[in-house]
Amino acid sequence: APPPPPPPRYREIPPDQGFTARALAEGAMMVALGLLFSLLYLYLPVAGFIGQLLAPLPMAVLVLRRGVKVGLAATVAQLALSAVLFGIAQAALMLVEFGALGLFLGFCFRNKKRPLFTLGFSTMIAAAGMVVALLLASFISGLPLSSMFDQMLEMIESTYSQMAEMAEAQGLTDTMLGGLSAEEYASQMVELATRLTPAFLIVSVMLLS
Repeated sequence: APPPPPPPRYREIPPDQGFTARALAEGAMMVALGLLFSLLYLYLPVAGFIGQLLAPLPMAVLVLRRGVKVGLAATVAQLALSAVLFGIAQAALMLVEFGALGLFLGFCFRNKKRPLFTLGFSTMIAAAGMVVALLLASFISGLPLSSMFDQMLEMIESTYSQMAEMAEAQGLTDTMLGGLSAEEYASQMVELATRLTPAFLIVSVMLLS
């Protein structure tokens, strides 16, 4: 019989040696990567989705390799640079959405936590971050959350109303709108969007995690 294959060899997680020169250099690199992903997230429509998914990873990798203290210091540095580049409000939003999640993921990777534990708690952190980000956005804009939600529904209703009117003008009411008028179709779509919003938020934070 052939000999059994050798067990896989993995690189050991480096010990936490504090603020060494190598740790500071890696921290600077991860801060730069985090800022790059933030730029993608804020200013590029299509690539912004990729930037959103990648934004927590630099701090997670840094904590995995160099420990929580170095990760915290790098997060503070990234917050300060983000405030200079994007403004204090936007920097605070990104810290809430991505900073805590990156630090937690790095902590779990470094301490070899179970995948379900990591996924479950990171989902809760991402959900809490999204809620806090919404509250911050409401505070910064001066608009209550109910008003922001109403504006979103008005935009959805306007979009579907235009689609329905185009379908009616082309005589496609029965095939595209199921025999409904433009107003009835738009009303049903708004009601559906209202019901699906909580599920959409849950799926979004799970995908981010």
